[in-house]
Amino acid sequence: MPAKWYRMEHPQVNPLMTVLVLDSNYKNRVASLTQDEKQAQDKWLRAELAKPRTTPWLVVMGHHPLYTNGVHGDSKTLIAAWDKLFREHEVDFYFCGHDHDMQHMEFEGHPTSFVLSGGGGARVREFKNGVVHGPFGQAIHGFTHLEVTQDRFVVRHIDANRKLLHAFEKDRSSKVTIVS
Repeated sequence: MPAKWYRMEHPQVNPLMTVLVLDSNYKNRVASLTQDEKQAQDKWLRAELAKPRTTPWLVVMGHHPLYTNGVHGDSKTLIAAWDKLFREHEVDFYFCGHDHDMQHMEFEGHPTSFVLSGGGGARVREFKNGVVHGPFGQAIHGFTHLEVTQDRFVVRHIDANRKLLHAFEKDRSSKVTIVS
């Protein structure tokens, strides 16, 4: 990683998405950010989000989820820090891991699709009882495949045996369609 937080355009030639990568370790017992770094990252994020868009898609990535069906539960700290910004600046996607499962969450009126891909090899963890963010969640090993064009963004959750678990498509108007 080039820094604790950074911006990149992908692909480098004729980029289709702007990706803002953040250090989401705000509240854990061993935080990787000092208080000064946290404030600097927050200031940087606000400035980056305020810039005019130069690509069709705006993606934010961090290790920890804002919202999750997983055992850790929703992060009140990250929701307080970032959710309003994601809404204001119409962030298209937030990708994360941390919980050992695969999830796709949509919230009525929220422009951001929340995608959790944490099924990379450690023991999977069953979901927290009573929490149901949807439309998809499964405690399973797997990975997430992205297909990005000017007009649509397809996200596929695939298990360790290459079986498609869940797929959805988002168009430039933010319409989300479940495709599998």
